[in-house]
Order: sequence, then structure tokens, then C-alpha cells
Amino acid sequence: MRHSRQERVLIILIPTRSFRQVQISDTLYALDRQIIAALQVNARASFPAIASALREQERTVARRAQRLLDTGAVRLTAFVDELKTGLGQPVSLRISVRPGSTDAVADALSARPDTRAVMAVTGDADICCELVAADKPTLHRVLNTDLPAITGLRHTRTYAVLHHVKPTSAWQLPVLTSAQTRLLRRPRARSQDGGRLQLSSDDLELLEALRGNARCSYVDLAGQLGVTATTVRRRLDRMLTSGAVSLRASVEPELLGLRIEADVWLRVRPDSIAKTAAQLARRSEVTYCGVVTGSYGLELILALPDLDQLHSFIADVIAAQPAVLDSEPTLVTRTYKRGYLRTS
Repeated sequence: MRHSRQERVLIILIPTRSFRQVQISDTLYALDRQIIAALQVNARASFPAIASALREQERTVARRAQRLLDTGAVRLTAFVDELKTGLGQPVSLRISVRPGSTDAVADALSARPDTRAVMAVTGDADICCELVAADKPTLHRVLNTDLPAITGLRHTRTYAVLHHVKPTSAWQLPVLTSAQTRLLRRPRARSQDGGRLQLSSDDLELLEALRGNARCSYVDLAGQLGVTATTVRRRLDRMLTSGAVSLRASVEPELLGLRIEADVWLRVRPDSIAKTAAQLARRSEVTYCGVVTGSYGLELILALPDLDQLHSFIADVIAAQPAVLDSEPTLVTRTYKRGYLRTS
């Protein structure tokens, strides 16, 4: 089949017996990006609501969205802020491995249910991993027993996350207007105890079901959990309005044209960490910003189109922050797990 100059061919590899080829024209590719951004704002937004916000035909939006979901390019999942729910202590791990062991160690880490993200990186560490421990005794066991038992793992440096300034769930592709975002976003309210949300075992069971498919219907969820659809709706609304739980699209940045990911560690003057973090978190290139313990004050994850843009961000944006004493950028060479979902 011949393609005109106005068309692109995007090859999406998914873990099935065959590959699917998605042909996307320049115009529709822009619409795909808007649909993905809409699902990042609200994974359960109806196709009519998305079409209305984007001022597109409902049939077109539904067809394009379903295609993205069917190919596996976009996955809809649940995100929880453990620091706001008391579910555990997140830590960032910088792991060194024996030469040739990166894939094996990363696969072993990805297989653990307590790891949220696993990436191979450049620099003096080989792997960067985000892990969430239920409590301090669990964290002690993981660091001193579980991880040293992984064949090929040589050394681990651990940085406890103190605050998610910009969690991964807060980043969205910057292609929607503020008005479009407002139309799609669910209302949020502060919980009564200063932003902390208490989750029951029933809530956790519901979240586990949504982690596999955030658009699962209330009726189907009720069937899985053995409760009524009204109960499911009430529990989910309570969690989502708190702001500690979100349902959104997970997509590999490379499919969005953001071919470069970097894990950047910043040494910041202690009296300026909050201000520096707030300023950097507003940047669309920053997909994650967290305050961490140790010799570094901040950890950033960046997604950019190319290495020139990464250089500009380091040389211009970070360098312009007066409280940043030093920066250590590392390039992500492969992602094994993201948002608790293993990547293909």
C-alpha cells in the first residue's frame, strides 16, 4: 500500500502473536494526541464528553480512542499517592549491577509487586527503581534481605521520597487548552484530615481491579467485588475527589514523540527546596518531581523530543535556578515497568 507525503506510519509493538500497524495521518495524529491527553486528565471520561471538549465528532473520537486502547498504545490504570493514603513509604533506588546483568536484575525487580517503576539508566548507577514498602520493618527486610538475594545486583543506594511535588499522575501531554482540561477534569475536594485519605481493604480491592482497566464499568466492577454498582460508584467517587487517587492513561513517551527520558538528581539548598521544586514542576518537560532524602534534594524525570532539548533544559532551565548547587542527569535507556505496569 502506498502512502502520500501527508501520512505517517506508526508501528506499535504489543505482546501478542502478531504486530499491528496503525496508519495515522498528520491531522488525525494530532487528534490522537489530544485524546490521549484527555484520558490522562480523566480515564473514565465518556467519548461524548471528550468529543465535546475537543469539538470533534463523537464517532471519530470513539473510533480513534478504541484503536489506541486495542493496540495497547494506551493503558488505563489507577494511581495512588501512598504518602497521602498511608499505604507505605516510597523510595528511589539507584542500583549497580554486574556487567551484563542489567536485564536480568531489572526483570527480577519488575516482577515484584512493590515496584512501581524500573528503568535502565546511564551514569554511576545501572538501574533506577521506585519501590513502595508497606512500613519500616518491610523496607528494612527488602533492602537487607530481598534485594541482595537478586543475582547480579552489586550495590544499592536508597533515597526515601518525602513529598511528591508532581507525581507521574499529574503530568499530561501539553496539547489541551485550560478550558478543555477543566471540562474533562473531575471535581476535587480536600479530605477532612489535611489531605490524608484512609483506604479500607474494600477500597484497595477496588483499586486493584481498576489498575488493570480504569474504564471498567460499575456493573462489571460490582460483579468482580460482590457488591452493588451503587456501592462501587460511591467508593470510587470518594477516592477520586480526595485527590489522592487518580485514574488516567499510561502511555510510553516515545509514542508521543518524546524520545528522550532522563532521570535528573539535583542538589539544592535546603531552604529553597520547596520553591525550586514548585518552579521546575510547572515545566511540561517534567513528568515527575519529588523531594528525597540524602545528598540530593530533588529527583526529576524528564521527557523530551531529543538530546538537544535535554541539553537546553540542563543548561538553561536548571542552571537558572539559583538554589541548585549541582545536577546529575542520567539518560533512561530502557523502561521495564511504569506505574506498576510492565512494559513490552
